[in-house]
Amino acid sequence: MDRWFRKKGYLQCGFHYCVTRSGITETRDHQTIGAHLAEQDRTSVAIGILGWDGKHPDTLDPLAYSNFLSVTEMLAKEYPHATINAAPEFLETRGGYEPLIELAAEAQRHVRSGG
Repeated sequence: MDRWFRKKGYLQCGFHYCVTRSGITETRDHQTIGAHLAEQDRTSVAIGILGWDGKHPDTLDPLAYSNFLSVTEMLAKEYPHATINAAPEFLETRGGYEPLIELAAEAQRHVRSGG
């Protein structure tokens, strides 16, 4: 993921966290402004799910999903009033993926229920 962002001219990965089936990588400190949504970079913490296209729920690896929930739980403790949203710019440019919207809603319900 870092290589992809660097090819685009960024100094590092634009996401704060990248999750895969094998784990969670913090790629940016929370105090470092992200590079994932131009209009929301300053006020958001971004999580990238590597290896999932955001369209087909059956292609989201269960371990990556579990790691995603772990990150959202941790962030919810640190930012208790924050909401979990699917990136609007991503949805616009990619055609509005409903599974991605549902994933964000599921994560929001998960952290609000106490995990």
